[in-house]
Amino acid sequence: MKRTFGLLIVSLAIAQTTGLSHANAQETRRRLAGPVRRVRIADLKPASFSEEQRASTPMAVNQPPPKYKTLTLDDAIEIGIKNATLALKSQTNKEITGADLLLAYGQFLPNLEAKASFGYVHGRQFVGASTGVSDAVYREAQYGLSTSINLFNGFGDVSALNAAGSRNEAAKYSIEYAKQQIAIDIAQTYLQTYLSFENVRILKDNLQVSKNRLEFFQAQREVGVAAVVDLYRQEALTASDEFALIDARAVAYGQKLMLMQRLRIDPRENFEVVAPEISDRTIAQNFPAEKELVDDALKERKDLASQREMTDAFASDVTTARRTYFPRLDLVGTFGAIGREYDRFELTGAAPAQATNGGALPPMWEQLGSQTQASILLTLNWEIFDRFVTPNASRRASAFKRNAEIDLDDQTKLTVAQVRQGYSDYRAALAQVKATQIGVVSSKKAFEAIVARYDVGSSSFLDLTTAQATVFQSQLRNAQALVNLKLRS
Repeated sequence: MKRTFGLLIVSLAIAQTTGLSHANAQETRRRLAGPVRRVRIADLKPASFSEEQRASTPMAVNQPPPKYKTLTLDDAIEIGIKNATLALKSQTNKEITGADLLLAYGQFLPNLEAKASFGYVHGRQFVGASTGVSDAVYREAQYGLSTSINLFNGFGDVSALNAAGSRNEAAKYSIEYAKQQIAIDIAQTYLQTYLSFENVRILKDNLQVSKNRLEFFQAQREVGVAAVVDLYRQEALTASDEFALIDARAVAYGQKLMLMQRLRIDPRENFEVVAPEISDRTIAQNFPAEKELVDDALKERKDLASQREMTDAFASDVTTARRTYFPRLDLVGTFGAIGREYDRFELTGAAPAQATNGGALPPMWEQLGSQTQASILLTLNWEIFDRFVTPNASRRASAFKRNAEIDLDDQTKLTVAQVRQGYSDYRAALAQVKATQIGVVSSKKAFEAIVARYDVGSSSFLDLTTAQATVFQSQLRNAQALVNLKLRS
């Protein structure tokens, strides 16, 4: 009712200033208060987030609408963690360190070796016991088992086990950290996609306001009361707003394709991004104190925990490198048997010549069962000089340890700086949301006031368009501030 009354006042004022007849004034009121009505920003009914996505999807003429699959923020993070290259590589590294840990455990167990052989021998050889030479033809079979366990090797096995365990734990923390980084990256891309479609929605509302004003000016022109300059300006402004909307839709569609690429899902499928719940009311504003956040980060950050484990691993490597400074003590056990079966055996030498077929020996396979031998040995090995291998290995391991300690110190300082920066960014994002919310409300009120002043000729066309631009810029800033707050929290 107020809008119609305002339009009638404008038409009557224009009629009086231009000298229109009473009949023309009546026609002006009828045309301007008829079907052509300017829509206020508050009256706009924006399309749903889903509709904006489908409107931004390019389709061929007469192509049936595609079927869409919904994709929520939680779904995107889950898919991203499952399919991301970084997570897959981290899992592979975990498998490698797990195999190294198993190998380190195995060094504390005895080994077991089995061997067997069978051969045919023909020739002469010296026989020491009879001071003679034998000329024999025989078949020989033997088998044996041997085992050994290390009792001491300069604590090398213990330090190697500690190093492998630390690296395995570091790999576990690396996987968790990789998942966290992937979740942050996917959330950022997802929210950027949401923001792109929010920009589309806002620009669509902006275009609708411009179109309604253009229709109003065109209606004025038909009755001969329009300011031609304002009409042409409005046509240019409407075309510019339409161009901005087309460009925003292309950007939003490309952003959604980028999200699908990050998730490593088939881009030929049609996914519909579900609008996340973003509001300053749904985000906790009672953040802990900065010092408490720093202390928690130093305890809980997975990348920092991984670096600590790697530092411990390099410290254990130093002990492993120095193991050959000490003697090695092993316990060895053997068990085996040998059997022979002669075709001919002749022994010549200092004693009278003998010719025999080997005597009354049992069959070879019986010998393997009865002629067994077992032994237990305690061996000590100590390498006095190894051509500087051990000193060089020790120096290299010590250098790696120092580098790891430097990396740990740098990572600790970086963690503190990141937490403090993140805390500051969160407080700034929260303040930005409050400021942009005030800006949206105030700019809408200002726009409505400028429209009313323009209707009675108290404001210029430039004032009107500037107020309109301020409204939608405020809305864009508010949407961006809410997304930024969501990421910072």
